[in-house]
Formats: sequence, structure tokens, C-alpha cells
Amino acid sequence: MATFCVRAQTTNYLNRAVSINAREQPLSAVLDSVAKQGGFYFSYSDPVLPTDSLVSIRFEGPVRLLLDQLLHESYEYKQTERHLILRPAPFRLRLLPEPLDEKKSTYIVNGYVLDEKTGNPIADASVYEKRLLTGTLTDNKGYFKLRLKGVQGAISLTVSKELYRDTTTLFLPPVHLDPNGMKYGYGSSRSNKTAGSTFFGRLLLGSRQRINDMNIGGFFAYTPAQISLTPGLSSHGSMSGQVVNNVSLNLIGGYTAGSNGVELAGVFNINRFDARFIQAAGVSNVVGGKLRGVQLAGVNNVVLDEARGMLAAGIINQAGELHGLALAGVHNRSKKNSGGLQVGGIINLVNENYRGVQLAGAVNYVHKSMSGLQVAGIANLVNENHHGLQVAGLLNHSHEVRGMQLGPFNHTRNHRGLQLGIINRADTSTGVSIGLINLVGNGFQRLRFSSNEIIPFNIAYSSGSSQFYSILQAGIHPFLDQRRYVLGIGIGHEFLFGRRPFSLATEIISHEIYIPEHVDQQQWQRINLVANYALSKKVRAFLGPSINLLYRQSQTDEPFAIANDYPLLSQGARHRLWIGWQAGISFF
Repeated sequence: MATFCVRAQTTNYLNRAVSINAREQPLSAVLDSVAKQGGFYFSYSDPVLPTDSLVSIRFEGPVRLLLDQLLHESYEYKQTERHLILRPAPFRLRLLPEPLDEKKSTYIVNGYVLDEKTGNPIADASVYEKRLLTGTLTDNKGYFKLRLKGVQGAISLTVSKELYRDTTTLFLPPVHLDPNGMKYGYGSSRSNKTAGSTFFGRLLLGSRQRINDMNIGGFFAYTPAQISLTPGLSSHGSMSGQVVNNVSLNLIGGYTAGSNGVELAGVFNINRFDARFIQAAGVSNVVGGKLRGVQLAGVNNVVLDEARGMLAAGIINQAGELHGLALAGVHNRSKKNSGGLQVGGIINLVNENYRGVQLAGAVNYVHKSMSGLQVAGIANLVNENHHGLQVAGLLNHSHEVRGMQLGPFNHTRNHRGLQLGIINRADTSTGVSIGLINLVGNGFQRLRFSSNEIIPFNIAYSSGSSQFYSILQAGIHPFLDQRRYVLGIGIGHEFLFGRRPFSLATEIISHEIYIPEHVDQQQWQRINLVANYALSKKVRAFLGPSINLLYRQSQTDEPFAIANDYPLLSQGARHRLWIGWQAGISFF
């Protein structure tokens, strides 16, 4: 014998007894007192409930009667696990059934739905049998027709319409119900946006299906399995959007309240609420609630609430909040605080904070803060703080860096880590910037002119901070028969002594010496000890000794750049070692 069971409610909040004695109190305060006594929460929208209106009432009895007095029976009440939902329903429906038509095991129920006050027919009202999950919409004349199969016991038809109170009519024909162990009840969406309002939802769902969802609201049921060709052409008919299935097979596409097992589709799956375990489609998956498990789609996956697990799509993955792995050929996006691994062929976007790893062929973007690793072919962008490592083929940008930026161009407002690139920019810095050009707001940029024992005319550009700065240098010796040209690059550190005009610096510079007539060019390595003295705010004189090593790759008869009579510490066929000097002046 077939049986059915209703999802158990631990208690009926509407029947709980409360005691209220209020005088000129806001309606919201009275409702809070009722909820506290009843051990539940009210859920309602402020714009449609006059919560600031003052009420005076003295009452002892069940919650339902109290709400009828407070709200004048213009609202309907629906119970969820911990809430009583107050929904405006200023109008009432009236169901006028025609005689029940019995044909073998099929029963046909038809009739009209009218406005109770005006008697006008109501179009697009949902008429459904909850336990059989069979329903339809009324036409423009308010007419409906339902075919019910395998009925046992009473038939309970419910009529729902936005802004109307639900109306239920009971029929007692000699029939039998076979609900196959289904459970049903009421739920509520956790997102203001619904699966039906997404691009694919609007594209693939008919208007009658969306109207049915608005009328019935949060009612849903559980069944072991369903099969469909398209939304509406399924084993649950127009009630498919109210059913959660353990197994769902959709030849083209399916539309359900949710899945709790495996859902497969040739083209698309659309779930109003949550999806668990496995969901796969040839083109698109859309989940209006949360995802726990794996989503696989040829084009895109959409999870409006939280996704925990793996999302893999040929083009786009989109989640309200991501905790797990997202793989997309083009684009991954999460709207809230997220974490895990995002791998996108072109771009990864996070609207709030992100903890984890982002890998993109072009761009990674985090609207707020990022903790972890970002690797992008073009750019990594973080609007607020970044803690970790940024690696980009072109640009790294973050408001504040506590970690490392590695790329040709690095930019941050507040730098507290390491920048390694060609051009580094920081508004303020307590870290280290290593690059050809380092632009630091609280640092310096200096142009200096100097002379030394090999090259009498040198010009150098140094940029960075006293903690670490880079040096680009060029020089020429024009007075010899064989002119000498020098290009060099180096790094330095300056030791400051408070606000005194005197400072010391150590520098390491590597030079390439070019002599046009020579076949084998010479490399010149130099370590400088520099004493600086500030002549004014932007002019400094400097001098100091240096240790120098000059070497070449092969043994030739060509002379070294250092004079033969200069005192040397060491010499060989391919090297010279000596102590030298430099002196000059710097600006800015």
C-alpha cells in the first residue's frame, strides 16, 4: 500500500498562546514581543507593513487570532523552520468547481477562480494539488482544468495568486492518492534575485512558469526522481519548479526547486533553490540558492548564493560567494567574500574580499582586499590591501602591499614589502623596491655628475629610498686616442644620521666599457663608499673610495681601461684589481 508523509513541523507557531497588553506602542514593538513569547522570528518587508503605526491592544490567546486583529486579515501567514512570514494579501479568492468527472483512474477537476468581493474572474492564478504535484494556471476567464491520476482519499485544491490569500477546497471523491513517499512544505529564497530572473532564466522559462512561481511562493516538495524534455514538459508538469529531486534527468532542459543528488541535462539545468552533489549540463547550470558539490557546464555556471565545491565551465563561472575551485575558459566572478582557487582563461573578478589563488590569462581583479597569490598574463588589480604575492606580465596594482609585487610595472600607495620590476611606484614605502626606476613618494630621485680614475665625465640617475635605491649610469672619456664609453647599473643603501647634513652610502655598480677599436669589451665591477654632504636642500657634494675589478673574457694584446702605471692590488692576463676614487655633485 502506498503511503505519504508530510515534512514534520516541530510546532505550529500560529497556535501558540501569547499575552499582550500594549498602549500606543509601535506595531514593530508589539510584533517583537509576540515573537519573543512565541519563540520564533517574524519575516516581513517594511514598505508593505506599517511597523511605525501605533496600536493599543489587550489580548490573550493564539498568535493567529492576534495577527488577524492587528493586521485586519489583510495578510497571510506562512511558517518556515524558525520564522512566520507575513505577506500582504488584501484580497480573497473564491473557487467555483464544476462537478467532478471520473474516467477510470483519472479524475478531471475544472471550474473558475473569482475575486470574492467583485466576482470578477482571476487570470493567471495557480491551481494545484500539493501532494500530487499537479497544477495549472487559470485562463483570462478564470477557468482551469486539472487531470489527476492515481488519486486516493481526499483531493485538496489550493488556489494562489499574488496579493490574494491562498484558498484551499477539499473534494471527497472515492479516489486513491499515490504520492510515492513525497514530502512537502514551504521554503524561502535567500537571495533577492531569483534563478528565473537571470539571463538564462528569462530566456528559457515561459511566462506561465514564472507566474506560477510568484503565485505559489515558497511551497516546495521532495521526490526521488523526475525526467523532463523541457521546463513544463516533465513528470511534474507545471509544478516542477516546486519539487526537489534526488535524481533529475533533463533531455533538453529542466526547471526544479532544487536537486539533492545528481542532475544531468543535455542543454541546461535551472534550480530555484539549492543544488547538492553533482550538476552537469551541455550549456548552462543556474542555481538560485547554494551549491554544495560539483557543477559542470559547456558554457556557464551561475550560483546566486554560496558555492562550496568545484565549478567548471567552458566560458563563465559566477557565484555570489565562492569557497572552492572555479575553472573557466574565459571568466570567473564572485560577488561576496570568497576564497579558494580561481583559474580563468582571461579574467577573474571578485567584488569583495578574496583569500586564495587567482590565475588568469589576462587580468585578476579584487574590489577590496586580497590575501594569497595572483598570477596574470597582463595585470593584477586590488583596490584595497594585498597580503601575498602578485605576479603579472605587465602591471601589478594595489592600494597597500604587504608581500611582493613581481612584474614590469608595479604600483601601490602604501608599500610594506618587496617590489621587483622595471618601474616601481609607491606613494609611501617602508619596504624595498628593486627596479631600473623606483618612484617612491617619501623617497628621492637624484641626478648626479661625477668623475673617477677611469672615466672623467659621468652622469647617473638614482631613484628609490635611503633603504634601497637603484642607479643608472653613463660616462665617456673623450680625451684618449681611443674613446671609452661606459654604461652601468647598480644599487645602493644610504645611512642617515638624523637631520644632520652628512650621510654615508654604499653602492655596487656593474659597468660595461665600450672601446670602438677593441674586439673584446671589458666588464667593470665597482663597490663605492660614498660620503655625502648637503650644500642645500636639493644640492649635495659627495666623494669617496672604491674597490674595482676589471676583467675581460679572453686574453688579447688590447690594453685595459685602467692605466698601466696605476697602482694595482692584483693583475693578470684577464683582470685588474685596484682601489679607486670618485667625487661629484648631485641635484634633487
